[in-house]
Amino acid sequence: MPHAREALLHAVYEFIAAGAGEEITKRDDEAAFGRIKLKARVLRDATRLDTGITLTASAAVEDCLAVSQPPVWFLLYWQSDRTFNAEFVTRMAALGAKASV
Repeated sequence: MPHAREALLHAVYEFIAAGAGEEITKRDDEAAFGRIKLKARVLRDATRLDTGITLTASAAVEDCLAVSQPPVWFLLYWQSDRTFNAEFVTRMAALGAKASV
């Protein structure tokens, strides 16, 4: 993550790259993920599965950008609706985003 190291404040980079303080939460998270057991369901019809999710919180892009510092970039999850994609990229560019992934 050399670019992140250069772009972020040292404390912010260290928090993201290694965890904070004594890394208690990081260890707890790793242990919790280790306890997750998935039941493989192979060779089953998956054509009608609902992969939708419900979020308990959300924020408008404009609200996020109002409290962020440049440079700003965004990750676009490509949609089948090309008009939506084009409008979103245009909207982000108008808000000052310098890159998209």
